[in-house]
Amino acid sequence: GIDVSSIDRSVQPCDDFYLFANGGWLKTHPIPEDKPRWGTFNILADHNLDELHSILDGLAKESPSRGSTEQKLSDFYRLGMHTTRLDQQKLQPIEEDLQAIRAIQDHDGLRAVVVRLHRKGIHPFFVFSSTQDSKDSEKVIGQLVQGGLGLPDRDYYTRTDEKSKKLLDQYQAHVVANLQQLGSNAEGATRQAGQLLELEKRLANASMTKVQMRDPQATYHPVTVEQLSSTAPHFRWGEYFTAMGAPQLNNLNLATPDYIKALDGVLASTDLNILKQYL
Repeated sequence: GIDVSSIDRSVQPCDDFYLFANGGWLKTHPIPEDKPRWGTFNILADHNLDELHSILDGLAKESPSRGSTEQKLSDFYRLGMHTTRLDQQKLQPIEEDLQAIRAIQDHDGLRAVVVRLHRKGIHPFFVFSSTQDSKDSEKVIGQLVQGGLGLPDRDYYTRTDEKSKKLLDQYQAHVVANLQQLGSNAEGATRQAGQLLELEKRLANASMTKVQMRDPQATYHPVTVEQLSSTAPHFRWGEYFTAMGAPQLNNLNLATPDYIKALDGVLASTDLNILKQYL
């Protein structure tokens, strides 16, 4: 089970066990330019993708019987590969969602659209899910966790080194481009992107770090729905849970209480039009 060709026997294991075990691999397997890392599991994943592509490409060239699994897979694959049609559709596939966002008049409407997006697996503001109770293995409970950032992690917003600043500038330019795709002119998109970045920075500054999130004690805070409503009164949680189709909740885990409290302040103090642009 060990690939001995990966071993670099020119290195003494007591001096540098990592290079002893992996030096041969590192010398013969440079990281491809389009990859952030390269290892046997990356090769396996690429191989699996090649196999899937071969299977789907083959189905697309055949005429599977109507209603069969093969026909459904073939149709799904063709739909994704028909890039000309996708380009012609532009924003049409998400137009109903955009109309729902534009129609928001108050915080009740905002909550309804948050529910709409959460039920689709899109998570503005926070994440609500079911999880195992960390202190009772016989229970599955509801859980609220920080979320809603456009970038992968809070540190992208809080680091102050030059590379991080550049990344944040590039992200803001990306948001400007998105807003222009949605119909804003260049000046309006630039102003809105600045507002949205400030909004996300507020969420990021209230978020726990990855290291903090690794502490199971720090992310275990059972509360009742009433206690949650006291912590964050500007979001009608009971109505949210009902609309999400959750079972009757007596309590749930508020994994990131400081974040949810800060989010409540953001919802209460941010202009509704900015919240709509964020969505």
